[in-house]
Amino acid sequence: MTIRNWVLWLLCVGAVIGCKGGDSTVEDSRTKPYESAAPEQSSAASKTGGAQDIALAKAAIAKADLATLKNGVSQFLLDCGRYPTTSEGLGALVREPAKVQGWRGPYISKNVLQDPWSNPFHYEYIGNDSDKQFDIASYGSDGKPGGDGSAADIHESLE
Repeated sequence: MTIRNWVLWLLCVGAVIGCKGGDSTVEDSRTKPYESAAPEQSSAASKTGGAQDIALAKAAIAKADLATLKNGVSQFLLDCGRYPTTSEGLGALVREPAKVQGWRGPYISKNVLQDPWSNPFHYEYIGNDSDKQFDIASYGSDGKPGGDGSAADIHESLE
């Protein structure tokens, strides 16, 4: 299990048992006296908090993965003397493209090619005549450009 998947697993387990981010202890129902608070209210609150915690964790993982991809693209440039083309995409970081010299990859592991929502990261080579050389993006939980909240786009580029 990769570190990335381990973190997601831990966050899911925390959401299921009602942990809040930052808590270092978990109270077991066998050691906690019965409380007369409405269980529906406390259960709903922990589920909402857990879902928000998972959404924030996935966004943080996506940002970390984007930084890894950016470093891979930069290493590809150093070895091959150019950026991957848009048509080669991020796959050029894990398997050698045709007619490229100097490739010493793989530059990343294959599991980084998908964001935490299991959607592919999107790569676009913009070129040397622009302020940005390339753009890598996760389109968030919905996998579509645009959006708000957990569906918001997350970008990494080299300017």
